[in-house]
Amino acid sequence: IESANNMQNLYHGECVAIGMLPMAKGKARERILGALKKLNLPTEISDNADDLVSACRHDKKASGEKITVVLCEKIGSYTLKKINFSELEALIKEVAR
Repeated sequence: IESANNMQNLYHGECVAIGMLPMAKGKARERILGALKKLNLPTEISDNADDLVSACRHDKKASGEKITVVLCEKIGSYTLKKINFSELEALIKEVAR
């Protein structure tokens, strides 16, 4: 999000927080979303998903047509999963307008 950001002047932490949203599910996502809203922090970005996926292709966690992501199904636990970039794009579209 940080490298693809179109001059929105988001801080690193804001980019990390927005990036956590599509990787979290259920109550974990609700809790993160609630905290961001309570603190008046952004919960979506206006960058398009294609630009974000393109930036992710250069990420250190990317290899070939896959990228390793951190998925959070519930607070206090996580799973590392290799997904293809089309899966990543679908997740990113949840926060990109």
